[in-house]
Amino acid sequence: MARTGISQFDVEKAYKSLISQGVNNPSIDAIRAELGNTGSKTTISKYLKDIKKTRTNGTLTEVKVSDAIGHLVSQLAARLNAEANKTIEDMEQAFDKERKSWNQEKSGLEESLSQATEQNKALSDNIHSLQAKLNTASRESEQLNTELQGIQSDLKELTAVCGQKDERIIDLEKSLQHSYDNLSHFRESAKEQRDQQERKHAEEVSGLRAEQRKLGQTIASQQSELTQLNRQNAELITEKRLLAKSQRELQNSLKALTEQVQSASTDREELLAQLDAITKENNELNTSVVQLEHEVEELKSPEKLAKKQEVAKSKS
Repeated sequence: MARTGISQFDVEKAYKSLISQGVNNPSIDAIRAELGNTGSKTTISKYLKDIKKTRTNGTLTEVKVSDAIGHLVSQLAARLNAEANKTIEDMEQAFDKERKSWNQEKSGLEESLSQATEQNKALSDNIHSLQAKLNTASRESEQLNTELQGIQSDLKELTAVCGQKDERIIDLEKSLQHSYDNLSHFRESAKEQRDQQERKHAEEVSGLRAEQRKLGQTIASQQSELTQLNRQNAELITEKRLLAKSQRELQNSLKALTEQVQSASTDREELLAQLDAITKENNELNTSVVQLEHEVEELKSPEKLAKKQEVAKSKS
């Protein structure tokens, strides 16, 4: 802790100390150095002049007074000197005590400075460590950014591929829906044809029964009925051909759907199920065709019977 100022006592003490060390007429700089380089030179010069003036006046007085008075003055001076020395000693003790306090405070400040220096060093080490970690993190971040860019590029490619596959799936779904619509139309058409055939068959059976009852009455009416049966037979044959053609078209559609199902692996199970349904419908159509052929054969039997009756009648 720096001193705020010096007193005349401090200057006089430094002056006496230099005199005792054999320094005659100490200079202002020497006194200031003895004071620990404290105090302004102007203040030291002022106090030094007062000290020298006091010492000079004391010497002249001793010469002028008588010996008795001089002895008395000497005693008084000695007493004053003793008191002054005691006061100086007290002040020196106070100064030493204050200096010790200053030294302790200085030691505490030096210790605090040392601790602060160590803390500063530790902080510097931490900063270097954090900087190294930051550099490592920056490199890792750059590497991750590079990997992220690669992943984003791969993701774009995968997205494009998925888009193409989605478009392919949509096309397949549209094609499948179109085939399903065609199949539904074919089913309705086949059902309608079967209904017509059943109605025609019922009518034909009724007509044939009536014709069988009327065979004995007139050959002309029988011939007309046989002609009508031939026309119906021709219609049934034409319908059979149409059904066979529709069956071939359906088989071609089934083949195309099978190829599409094989190329679309993700919808394979669903397409196979639909293919099974279509195959079942195809089998049903085949059964219907066989039934129609059987009905045609049955329709042909009365014709053969009529021909035999006509031949028998001509012979008779």
